[in-house]
Amino acid sequence: MRSKLMLGIVVAALVGGSTIVVAMLIPRISQNASQNLSLQLPVLIKQLAPENGVIPVELRCHNAQLTAPDTLESVPCVVKNNTSKNIRALSTEFTVVVENNGKESPDTGFLTLETFLHPDLDKAHMHKAIPPGQERLLEPSPASYEGGVIKRVELKMDYVEFDDNSTLGPDENGSKLIALSRDGAAKYKEWLVKKYIEGGKSVSAIASLLNAKDLPTELGFKHINQSIGAKQYRSHLRDIYNSNGAAELEKYLNR
Repeated sequence: MRSKLMLGIVVAALVGGSTIVVAMLIPRISQNASQNLSLQLPVLIKQLAPENGVIPVELRCHNAQLTAPDTLESVPCVVKNNTSKNIRALSTEFTVVVENNGKESPDTGFLTLETFLHPDLDKAHMHKAIPPGQERLLEPSPASYEGGVIKRVELKMDYVEFDDNSTLGPDENGSKLIALSRDGAAKYKEWLVKKYIEGGKSVSAIASLLNAKDLPTELGFKHINQSIGAKQYRSHLRDIYNSNGAAELEKYLNR
């Protein structure tokens, strides 16, 4: 969570029941950075519709930072839970509008935050839901658009899932992506347990699988989010094994 933010200019308008906010959140910047303000862009944010005058789950972003006109370095954002419930998962649509040869085109993806990837991890308290009033970092990876000029950066809250199974948002793609990640985690565990049983229920027989670079092709994943979920689950099991030993890992394999 970032603190001591200085709010610059906020321009808000109500469009189709959703609040669109251009938020220029000005972080503390060095003298060199202040001399290169042309490489910062305000972030256009489409929030969820307010409830009783309050945006229930709110996106807050600094200016997008560019190292060159075609290179996005960072978009420091947080999501704040303004509800009375714990947020279990969410997804935002992230778009970078790039100009090439006078023509603008969008590059759109989704940023997801998942705290309920698999019941095993929930029992281990490895993922923490976002409680009421709290914030959580949500930042895209750097990106380069060789030869283009980045014109705009846009974020839209798409889907929010609470721990009572209620949801918010237009859900254009968010719940599907989150479900695919959970499916990938579940299928990886099924595969690993199968290998564990085939190896005579010996942790040493499957320990090397947790350090494999690639996922097994026999999983047959057809979507990248399935692979992401499987790798995240594998990473957590590897941490459990490295930190607590074979006996602790066996508890998960025998559930």
